[in-house]
Amino acid sequence: MNKSYKLLFLKETFDQNTLRILYYKNRMYFVPLMLILVTIFLFVFAVVPQIQTYFNLRGEEDRLRKNLGVLNNNFSLLLNLSEKDLDSKLEKTISALPPEKDFGGILRVISRAGSSASVTLGDFSLQIGELSLEPAKVVRALPIEITLTINDGVSAAKRFSQELSSRLPLAEVTNIKSAAASSTITVVFYYQPFSPLPIDKTKNLQPMSKEAVSLFNQLSSFKSEQ
Repeated sequence: MNKSYKLLFLKETFDQNTLRILYYKNRMYFVPLMLILVTIFLFVFAVVPQIQTYFNLRGEEDRLRKNLGVLNNNFSLLLNLSEKDLDSKLEKTISALPPEKDFGGILRVISRAGSSASVTLGDFSLQIGELSLEPAKVVRALPIEITLTINDGVSAAKRFSQELSSRLPLAEVTNIKSAAASSTITVVFYYQPFSPLPIDKTKNLQPMSKEAVSLFNQLSSFKSEQ
């Protein structure tokens, strides 16, 4: 047996003996140490995720409770509303501001306003704007401009304008050019397509504001052409 082999054998024997001695000397600590390591492993990979899940579920529960409260409030508000009253308000609002180009309604307004003002209507021309628009892109009322002629002077033009202004659909007289025997009047009617109504179930519905009630009451005083 050469020297190097002996040294290697002695070193290996010494290492094994050393480890054996250390094991028997400290084996009382080995099991607790393993238990501690297992406990740490379980805490990190099992308990911590459960804690995170618990807090996430608590947050979700709070959110659902809040949404449930909003839904209960909205249900109570809707329960106290009159469907007949809502239909009446919607009908009056549509009469004032149609969701489409209501040429028939416009012509009825002009004809009846002329009859009430005792004026004879002549020629008229329309500027109808774009033929179609995507409802989602409509954010304001759109105009339909009409230029018409009445066979009378300025007094008749004023009477006719007042009659138009008291009727639905709503009209705005933007220009009057009057001569002795005829007058040219420019009138703008408006319409606004219904746009998609985003419904956020996490927000409380609001009752009609005082300003909206006042505006509706004002609309109710206008003459309807239905």
